[in-house]
Amino acid sequence: MGDVAGSEARGAIGWRWVGLVFLIVVLWSLFGILTRPMGGHLAAFWPANAVLLGLFIRLPELAGPRGWSAAVLGYLAADIATGSSLDKAALLTFANLISVAACLLAFRRVPTEHVALSRPFSVPIMVGALVFGAVACGAVGTGMALRTIGIRTRQSHRCQARKPPSWASSSAGASSGK
Repeated sequence: MGDVAGSEARGAIGWRWVGLVFLIVVLWSLFGILTRPMGGHLAAFWPANAVLLGLFIRLPELAGPRGWSAAVLGYLAADIATGSSLDKAALLTFANLISVAACLLAFRRVPTEHVALSRPFSVPIMVGALVFGAVACGAVGTGMALRTIGIRTRQSHRCQARKPPSWASSSAGASSGK
């Protein structure tokens, strides 16, 4: 592999590292996609974000424009390769990026000794940073789920509840002696 520290001195990471970020995101995204339940559900286990976050925390120089671009292309490639439409893939990629970015922003505010887990109170602080990212992703993910997998809103349920059920008209005719 390339020398990340040397690349940082030049102001950009090497193309090998960009390729590595892309490959890691594609492979872990495919793993998450291929292990999800059938029926168009979202993945219950999605390691791609955690692995990307780990890379960006461990090697901060990867969290530049090239690294983020490689991650975007990796998420899109995995979704499109498995049959998602471009708009669905773009929405899910956006949600994934929000999750990683929110966690990364939280981790950048945490002192280095806590990231290295060298203090007794480091674990709760690290969990707090992860919870911040999870809440951000959950907020965005809720909106994305409404668009991508067609979850009905409360209003659409009310509109459907006003229509008489199909069994009501057939049973009314049967009970009236027709």
